[in-house]
This record gives sequence, C-alpha cells and structure tokens, in this order.
Amino acid sequence: MNRRLKRALIRENAKSQRQSRKLNWDKVKSFIRFMFLLWIGISLFIFVILLFQVVDRNSVRDAVLKNPVETRAVIVRKKSSLRRSTGYLGEFKFSVSGESYVGTTFKSYEGQIGQTICVQYLASNPEQNISCKDLAYESIKEDVIFSSLKACLLIIGVTTVMYIFWIFFNYKEFLKEFT
Repeated sequence: MNRRLKRALIRENAKSQRQSRKLNWDKVKSFIRFMFLLWIGISLFIFVILLFQVVDRNSVRDAVLKNPVETRAVIVRKKSSLRRSTGYLGEFKFSVSGESYVGTTFKSYEGQIGQTICVQYLASNPEQNISCKDLAYESIKEDVIFSSLKACLLIIGVTTVMYIFWIFFNYKEFLKEFT
C-alpha cells in the first residue's frame, strides 16, 4: 500500500469515527443529576453559613440591648469582609475602667482610621459590644434566604454558560465524557 492510499484510509477512518460519535444520554442525565445535587449542596452550605452569622449577630444585639452602656470608640483598623467584598469592616477600640476592649462593626464602615464612633456594650461584660449604627436586627428572609438564592443563581448561571461555551467551541475533553 502506498503512502497516498494509507493517508486516505486514515482520513476516512477518522471521519467515520467523528460521524459515529453520538451522545450517550445516560451519561448526560447522570451529569445533570450530579450538577443539580452539587448546586443544592453549595446553596445549602451558603444558607447555613449566612444563617449562623445572622443568628450570632442578632444574639449579640439582644444581649447588649438588655443593659446597654454607651461610650465612644476609636477605629483602629479596617479589615475586609468575606460577605461584603465591596466594603471594609471597622475594628474599634474603647476603654472601660482602664481596661481596653476591641470590637468590629457588623456592616461596612465608610470612615477613616482614627475616627471616633458611638459604641454600646453590655454593662456586665464589655466584650459584648456593638456599634450604634448596627443596632437594627437583621432579617432571616432578606439577609439569609435572598442572599443565598442570589449566590445559588449566580453559580448556576456561571456553570451553565461555561458548559454551553464548551459545547459550542467543541471542547474535546468535555465532549469525550458524553460520547
């Protein structure tokens, strides 16, 4: 067999393999089921984390508002927050009876380091303290349910677009899984 016939045979075999490659719908269904369970799992994880944070902060509010003492505190540093990527939390320091205590704002702090803010603390335990701007209770509905739904929809949207992109541009490694 000469070289030209050999190449033609190889091309013909490759073409027939490409044409005979069909989607295995059992694999596709299994993949969709897996992705659905993964999305549910990630959403539940985000929901539980947000729920824990809101319940914890609301319990601090409950404790401080039973017997509050108001004082002034100085912002000593700004630190980034996982929940609020656009803003910074303010870490403040205040003194009670010559002893220093530290606290953190619950919401994004827009001021500068060195500014004074109003702080309320529990009279019997100054370690439980809260900024006067953070006295409003957080709701489970808006701060937990809606936030976790937004995160879930974002994850679903990004992964769906990614898979469509892979199929559209004929990403071989991805398509091999389903043929």
